[in-house]
Amino acid sequence: MGIKLNFSSPVHVAFGGTAALGTWAATGYSTDPKHLAAVVLAGFGGVASHAENPSSPNVPAESHIITPYANNIEE
Repeated sequence: MGIKLNFSSPVHVAFGGTAALGTWAATGYSTDPKHLAAVVLAGFGGVASHAENPSSPNVPAESHIITPYANNIEE
């Protein structure tokens, strides 16, 4: 199992760019290798992010609920 970097999707590239620029701004626009590595990793993390919208038709309505009790209530 590996990490899928989706550079073909504009949404994933936008997530990656936003994450990278946000991280770089948070470091005070530092240019030392330690901080630039964090910027690159944040960018890759943004590109690898999951972009499914819970309201899209191919995602079940309550698939975002993580608690074990919410979906097991019998009426």
